[in-house]
Amino acid sequence: MREVFALVVVAHGLLHLLGFVHARWPQRVPQLSGATMFDLPPVLARAVGPAWLVAAIAMIATAALWYAERDAWWIVGAAALVLSQTLVLHAWPDAKFGTVANVLLALAVVIGFAQAGFRRDSAAEVQLLWQHLEHTPGAVVQDAELQALPPPVQRWLRRAGVVGRPRVRSLRLRQRGELRTSPDAAYMPARVEQYFAVDEPGFVWQVQTSVFRVLPVIGRDQHRGGSGRMLITLGGLVPVVDAHDAAIDEATLQRYLGEIAWFPSAALAPWLSWRAIDDGRAEATMRWAGLSTSAIFHVDADGRLVRLEALRYLGGGAAARRERWAIPMTQWRRFDGIEVPSQGDAVWQLESGDFSYYRWEIEHIDYDRPTLF
Repeated sequence: MREVFALVVVAHGLLHLLGFVHARWPQRVPQLSGATMFDLPPVLARAVGPAWLVAAIAMIATAALWYAERDAWWIVGAAALVLSQTLVLHAWPDAKFGTVANVLLALAVVIGFAQAGFRRDSAAEVQLLWQHLEHTPGAVVQDAELQALPPPVQRWLRRAGVVGRPRVRSLRLRQRGELRTSPDAAYMPARVEQYFAVDEPGFVWQVQTSVFRVLPVIGRDQHRGGSGRMLITLGGLVPVVDAHDAAIDEATLQRYLGEIAWFPSAALAPWLSWRAIDDGRAEATMRWAGLSTSAIFHVDADGRLVRLEALRYLGGGAAARRERWAIPMTQWRRFDGIEVPSQGDAVWQLESGDFSYYRWEIEHIDYDRPTLF
């Protein structure tokens, strides 16, 4: 869809060149009558030809910025749109069908403006998350600190490579994946940015996807100070989900607990306690801001974290209920010397059967680099 829209805008831009050529060399474009809807003062009439050229360049620049996924594409697009439609109105008898393309561009510009606002709000949430962040390195993890932990947790942390490294205080990561909203729905490709704080635990997760690869969806899941919120919108304009209650508070904190898989030194945080189950499993309990939640971590004989399980709230409001939730992990990578799970799944284990709702892959992690992507 991105390629199709870019090609449509480029084609629309190239058609503006006909207006420029006709203004300079009318005989070369006999198909255009040159009729106008209204007369212009001579000084403005002389500028019509160059304006068609500028509009063409602006349209092509809009398509290039859109295709490159630059956030500011809609600003150039809005300028191109205003100039183009002004010229179309002036040359209405010949150019009226250009309005169709401009209406489509206007819809995209409105959505682009709304998405930019959504991303600004997400950036503000990240800054709040990091407002009390210490910018000095965390204490170096000593091997002796691991002795009090259950054996599988010790194996995991040693293999991950946290011993001899500073405890992580913040991180940012990028994911790509596929998600769906029901067991019989098709997967939708997703791009994700996520930011974490550790000393005062919290996160902001922002996802961008599309329905049928046409209708853009942008959303945010977050937890800060004991409060969580999930906000999903169509194009940044229409809220589809806006959940923030006690169930969401617990569910987002539990999500955070599971995602220490990507910053394993947090297993030593003061807000976390461990209980041994057997040689391959240990239960972690997180207590923060008046909330308490638990999850079971599975570690294989080689020290790789391979699975997470918990009872987690599904949904919010009166219909929210705790269901079995699992994160199987299938691939591992090192980022800045730390080995973490890099591919896996997210599964609701319902009475009706397993519902795999998110296939994820970690593309990039930065530790203790508290800036936005």
